[in-house]
Amino acid sequence: MGNLNRIILLLLIIVPLNSVVKANTETSNINSDTILLNYNWRWLSFPRMPRNAFADEPYSSVSLLENINWFPTDLTLESLDEDFKQYDPNTPPYWTGQLEEVYSTKGYKLNFAPTDLPAPHITLTGARLHPDAPVELNGAGQPTWIGYFIEESQYPWDAFPANLYNTKLMLIKAQYWTMVKDEAKGWKLTGKITPSNTRIWSLLKKTNSSTPIQFSWNSPGDSEENVEIPEPQNYTWEEKADYIPFFIETDSSSDIAEIAVMVDEKCLGAQ
Repeated sequence: MGNLNRIILLLLIIVPLNSVVKANTETSNINSDTILLNYNWRWLSFPRMPRNAFADEPYSSVSLLENINWFPTDLTLESLDEDFKQYDPNTPPYWTGQLEEVYSTKGYKLNFAPTDLPAPHITLTGARLHPDAPVELNGAGQPTWIGYFIEESQYPWDAFPANLYNTKLMLIKAQYWTMVKDEAKGWKLTGKITPSNTRIWSLLKKTNSSTPIQFSWNSPGDSEENVEIPEPQNYTWEEKADYIPFFIETDSSSDIAEIAVMVDEKCLGAQ
């Protein structure tokens, strides 16, 4: 990965992750995981569903989303191909959109309209997808939203097979950090790379391959500790479905606490 001799920060449009309740991890269909959701946008995947643990069989998006303990207005689940499933309690038939099925190997973006009530949670019941299940990345430099379904958390350089990480991947983008590969200097990282967790985020990937690539996640013996990304105290902004990363170099001895991107006196992101 190469040595980094500078601090690199990412300014993006985000809200902090909520915590996760750990549950059974066996492949039995009687087990469950509970995801604590936040308002606004959340990138996530669904590692556990009522289906065979050894095949990435699809499951009804509505049936899965109905496991949320309560629905605020304007709940929307989006996929990479721009399909969506939306719930509006005030407008029959309540569920609209063409995103009829979801997969454990794919990543999604979930949006809740904020309210004064505590954020909801979703319970996933069923079998966790087996660690050896293949994941496919699009070729020709096209992005792929992929889910991470291994029980243990890992950093990207450990989670991907070495050959794929070192020679094929060009972009790894999660909700709260981005990694971009410079052909001459190697990976350029954000300040806080968090380990992947099966229940809290999905990844957006690009490769330099002209054809699709199949791989299986590495499965470690131990789980990495969660890394908290502190919420900026001096800036607020409206979170969006996606963001443009800004890599800013600072001196390692700098005492800068927070940096923000401002346009016309409006904050677009901070860290």
